[in-house]
Amino acid sequence: MNDNEFLEMLAKSNDCPADLVRMAETAWQKQVAVEVVLMYKRIDKNSYKLDVMYRILWSVFGLTAIATVIQLINSIILPLL
Repeated sequence: MNDNEFLEMLAKSNDCPADLVRMAETAWQKQVAVEVVLMYKRIDKNSYKLDVMYRILWSVFGLTAIATVIQLINSIILPLL
């Protein structure tokens, strides 16, 4: 397999990144496959960080909404008592 075929296979591939390393024949193809594996690891790490940030954001939003509702209830009910 030449380099162009490898790049086409890489573009169309839904395989595991480790499979790309095994399919690589030349040194250049192996370097590309290793970079793809590293890229997948970075994306996984970033997606985890984004999930954590997403949860923190929704927690802050939820707590703010709850605090606002409590303040509104206190400002409406307390004057009536």
